[in-house]
This record gives sequence, C-alpha cells and structure tokens, in this order.
Amino acid sequence: MSPSLTEQLAGFVTALRCGDLPPSVQERARALLLHGLAVGLVCHPLDPSRIARRVVAEAEPLAAGPRILVDGTRVTVGGAIFANAAMLQARNNEDTYHMVTHPGCVVIPVALAVGEATRASGHDVLSAVVAGYEVAARLADHAFPHSNRAGFRATGIYTALGAAAAAGRLLGLDRAQMAHALGIAVSGAAGLLQGLGEGRLDWKFQAGQTGRAGYLAATLGAAGATGAHLALEGPAGFYRAFCRLDAPPDLVADLGRRWEFTHVISKPFPVATINQTPVRAILRLQREHALRPDDIERIVVTMAEVEIGYPGTQWRGPFEPGVQPPASIPYAIATALVHGHAGWSAQCATDHPLTLGLLERIEVRGAADRPLMTCALAVSTKDGRSLAAEANEGEAYYFFDWERAAAAVRELQVETPLDLERLVAAVGRLEQAPTVDDVVEACLAPVGSDRPPSR
Repeated sequence: MSPSLTEQLAGFVTALRCGDLPPSVQERARALLLHGLAVGLVCHPLDPSRIARRVVAEAEPLAAGPRILVDGTRVTVGGAIFANAAMLQARNNEDTYHMVTHPGCVVIPVALAVGEATRASGHDVLSAVVAGYEVAARLADHAFPHSNRAGFRATGIYTALGAAAAAGRLLGLDRAQMAHALGIAVSGAAGLLQGLGEGRLDWKFQAGQTGRAGYLAATLGAAGATGAHLALEGPAGFYRAFCRLDAPPDLVADLGRRWEFTHVISKPFPVATINQTPVRAILRLQREHALRPDDIERIVVTMAEVEIGYPGTQWRGPFEPGVQPPASIPYAIATALVHGHAGWSAQCATDHPLTLGLLERIEVRGAADRPLMTCALAVSTKDGRSLAAEANEGEAYYFFDWERAAAAVRELQVETPLDLERLVAAVGRLEQAPTVDDVVEACLAPVGSDRPPSR
C-alpha cells in the first residue's frame, strides 16, 4: 500500500528540525511567533479573551499546568490552548494565509502550552511552530475557495491538522503515531462561517476549539488510537467532505524543500484580511485631500471578485453593539474615514451616526482580473471633486520580516503594560533557550500591574 497523505505529512513533521532550515525560513517563523503573541497580549481585556479564560479557569484549573497569558492562571493544557487562542484572535489582527486561514492563532497557543507542559527546548518549540504552520498552509492551498463556498471557515478545518502536528512534534510521536494523530484530527476539524458573516462572537472561539481538537488528536495518537489511512483523500475523507473535491490538491509536492508557510502574511490593522487594503487606500486619500465624512457623495471600491464573495463583506447592519462586523467592507472603509484611523476603538463604535450614514454611499464591486489584496477607490465628493487611489502591492506588502515584525510590536506598546521589548528579546533567542519559559514569562503581566485598557 502506498503512503497516504497523512503518512507523508507525518514523515515530514517527525523529521523536521528547525536548526536545519534555511536562515530565512527560521526568521519567518520567529517573526510570525513574535507578532502573533504581541497581538494576543493587547487583546487580553477583550470579550472573547475574558469569556474564554473565565470559563477555563473555573472548569479546568491545574496547579502544575501551563499558563494563560497575561494573568498567569495555570490550567490544563487544553484549557491554556483554548484561552490563549481566543486571546490571539480576539480583535481580528492575527496572521493569515491566502486571506482566510489563520494558522498563528491556533498553532502558537498549542506550541506554547504543550511546550511549557513538556519542558521542551526552545528549538523544539520553534520546530513545532514551523511544522504546524506548514501543514496548515499546505492543506489550505488551492482548496480554501471550495470550503468557503460550502460554508466552512478555513481556520477551523485546515489548522486542526496543524495543531495536531505541532502538539505531536512536542509529545515525541513517531511517524506511525503522527499519521494516526493527523487522521484523528480530520474528525475534529470544524467551524462555520455563518456567525462571522453576522458579526457574532461565536467564530472567535473556533481557534481555541480547533487547537484543543488537534492537541487531543495528538494525545490519542500517542496512546495508541488509530486514524483513517485515507483521512484526507478517501471517498468520505477531508477533501470530499469539506471541499466537495473528488481528488485532493498536490499538498506534498516539494515537502521540506519549498516552505508554503512563508507566504503567511501579517495584518497591520485589526480588520479582516480583505479589508486591509481598502482601509490603507481610504486613509491615504483622507490624508492627501483632507476628506471628511460629510464631503462624501459616493465611494466605489473595486476588489478581487473572490474577496467580495466572502460572507459578510456587504453587510450593512444591523450591528451587534460594540462588536465589530469583521468582514464588512463598507463598515471598514466608513469607520476609517470617520475616525481617521482603523484602531480597535474605532472598530467597536458600531453605533456611530457618521459611520452608519456612510454605509449606503459605499459600493463594492468585484473584478475577476484583479489580484488578491489590491483595490481601486473612486470617490465623488459633494463639491464636485473626483478622487482616485489604487493599492496594487498585493500580498507582498504584508510580509513581515523580523525587523518589521519587531517594529510593529513596538507600536503596540501603548496598548499594554507588559514590556514588549522583553518579548522581542525572548523570541529572538528562543532557538537557543533550554525551555519556552522566557517567552511565556515575557507574556505575563507584572505583579500588581493594572489591566490593559479594553478599548
């Protein structure tokens, strides 16, 4: 019998050693880890984080367990994964692969919690991060448009196997155990797009659910449980069930030589990936022409056709009070124009009259030939001006190397009492660290410090 896809992925994960990777690949892993953690730390006071850690702290305390970030509460491994994942995704600022899959908010909490619990070395934790990101990215590549159309949220399904890979790597699974863990994780993959499209909170807990499912799959594999041999490519397997594909994409091509996770990008703003570029464009027009909300007669934004087909992109309300509608393109543009920035306080001002008044004056169009993460804006003003802006850099604009990630982290310092320079230093030397303790402790609030502001 030829090796299945899960067996081939398992061989890659169990053999992976971060120190053997090209320096540029190692740097990308550290940059993603650094920015992902810092974004999570400033989300500590937000509702998804607050709800998740309260539930976990009450239901799953464990004196010797890994810690929930910022407050340091010790809980079960699964509990720490759930709470920390909710924190990393709480304000829609997490990293993304091809717009819709968010590996970092799943893989990072798994690697940290399992690494802390097993006393793994920094090198092994970084290796687990790379393994988790790479598996998740390869599973999603070319397949995510199909699962989107079926109503499944990409983060909930593709990163379940990334979580299992990261956890299994730190638990020391052999190749056969890892293959079973990945097969089991397929059955734990879940998550729908409906709540995101409506602007509810439920989708913000999917990363935690997915991380827990992947960790459980790894522990089951270690204990001798078996998973389907053809879990991904079988007639009732992953790609048929979630994507309606009769044949899976070639997800093992150049495995270990071409690093798909290096295409993961980071978000400068706490808005959906599809809204990053329109927000940049409208803020630039506002700076150049001193635009005010009352000046606007009409705004037409043209984006890639596949982007505007995502659930919620045309949503104009009603909005849940204080809950950002994550995918709404009109809301993101209007909010940036009204507030002059796209920060979190602006995103949560869902009842602002100027924002609500602009929504019907913003038209969203799709173009089949426009590349992802580019846009064209055409603005007509009440005094007769016709203004235009284009942002055509595409995904390349959002790649963060180590220096850009560190700079972005420093910009977040005003939002948290934690010393983010300490986090930059700890992640920078992680590969040489005997444990992950320095990174975790850089993510804990000083004793007696005030909580970060919630808005």
